[in-house]
Amino acid sequence: MKLTFFLIAFTLVFLRVYLSCTGAMHGDRWHAENNMTIISDHFREEIKWSGTIRLDSNETTIASISPGGYLKFRLNDKKLVAESNLQGEINYELYDDGEKIALDSNGRKFIAKAIQELVAAGFDAKERMERIYQKGGRLALLNEVGKQKTDPLNAMYMERIFADDSMPDEYLPLVLQKIGSFGTDNDKMNFLRKIPLNKLEDQQIMEAFFEIVAKLGMDNDKVDIMKHVMDKGAVSGEIFDKIESISRQLGTDNDKTDMYKKLIEEKNITEEQWIAIIMDASRLGTDNDKMDMMKHVMDQGPISGEIFDKIEDISRRLGTDNDKTDMYKRLVEEKNITEEQWITLIKDASQLGNDTDKSDLLVYMAKKMPANENIKAAYLEAAKKIGSDMDYGKVMRAVN
Repeated sequence: MKLTFFLIAFTLVFLRVYLSCTGAMHGDRWHAENNMTIISDHFREEIKWSGTIRLDSNETTIASISPGGYLKFRLNDKKLVAESNLQGEINYELYDDGEKIALDSNGRKFIAKAIQELVAAGFDAKERMERIYQKGGRLALLNEVGKQKTDPLNAMYMERIFADDSMPDEYLPLVLQKIGSFGTDNDKMNFLRKIPLNKLEDQQIMEAFFEIVAKLGMDNDKVDIMKHVMDKGAVSGEIFDKIESISRQLGTDNDKTDMYKKLIEEKNITEEQWIAIIMDASRLGTDNDKMDMMKHVMDQGPISGEIFDKIEDISRRLGTDNDKTDMYKRLVEEKNITEEQWITLIKDASQLGNDTDKSDLLVYMAKKMPANENIKAAYLEAAKKIGSDMDYGKVMRAVN
């Protein structure tokens, strides 16, 4: 047991921010003795207190300290000591860089400033938060977020703001501004998830929400929040565009592909948005990823003329004839292909590098293409590009 307590005490010495609480008997009453220390480079803040301490409603002075209690505050070279005698009367000692300060108007300002620092450090935090809420509601709490010295304190206020059932719409822009000010992405994500997603229909709220998402430090966190939005219901319009834009900026093709596929599965996508996703796919690093995305698009159902043309254009630029052939065959399976598109695909087949690939693809196309004189003429022209008599004969037999 002694070893356990020693290890705990040893660990606390090295904490840069720590809280500790001990107790001692004074006469027939138990007084809690509390310590709070915040240390960083060229900064030291210490708060020690015993008994029940209450601040005035304006938080500019100490309203009362229970008899025998005290409050000791140090901020670098500034010190405040307030002690209560057995009658509850408070005696102050104030120091600035070792110089004692008289309890005059300057001394009162010194006390007020010290109390502001105490409050910002978290002294009397929960009780103070409830007092603020009772006095000014959620807007008053919102105004306090960002004024506290640590993210956990700011997060405590924000959690209290979200504790009630409904959030007035007019508060949401300020709420999002405060969420964006948090120092850790975990806090940002936690509170972004609390925003009612139906409120993203408001332009201002939507812009502020996705601005925070775009600035998250880790791609995994961005993906997590965007999927959270999409999992709660269909997205369209500008929300779709925001997610697509952020997805395009992700660092790995795996993350991009994951998000593109999820976007493709959304309903009510406009042709312009389909094309944006296709163009995003064309920028992926490997042909396999490009092909996977284009096939995923086509798997969703019949594609329009412009989308067909974009996929054909990207397919023609793939690095190997095997991949090109694979995509051309997939395109041939589409319904409602125009005469012009058939002719383009047949010309693509004629550009393959060897006769076997050309003949195999043309034979495959012959089984699918409609009876159309212009398409047949393009087919016969493509057949002339085959040097092998055997492959040429196979192609010609397929069309007759």
